Amino acid sequence: MRQAKEQKRISPKETIEENEKYYMRIWLLRLGFGGAEGKEIRELLMKKLKGNSAFRTEENKQRWQEARRNEREAAKRQEQAPAEQQAAELADAVLIEQVNQSFDAEE
Repeated sequence: MRQAKEQKRISPKETIEENEKYYMRIWLLRLGFGGAEGKEIRELLMKKLKGNSAFRTEENKQRWQEARRNEREAAKRQEQAPAEQQAAELADAVLIEQVNQSFDAEE
């Protein structure tokens, strides 16, 4: 009842969506079957439905996967940057030491 009172827009047209699981999950969440306590009920009711419960369209799923892939690659680059920087600093220190030794040898 609360949802019916709070609903801003409704459509009398019946829509048949390809992704049954997603729309069922959204409806169950609106009815109050959210969180860990509603998880078993949601799984039971959506078990035989087709589609993906997390993404409305395949395009949304691919966009999310691409974003996660980019995040993982950025994290990898960030992890590698300190190692590369340390290697460069070590190479600089070795070069400076060699130059200093060559000056000391000339004197």
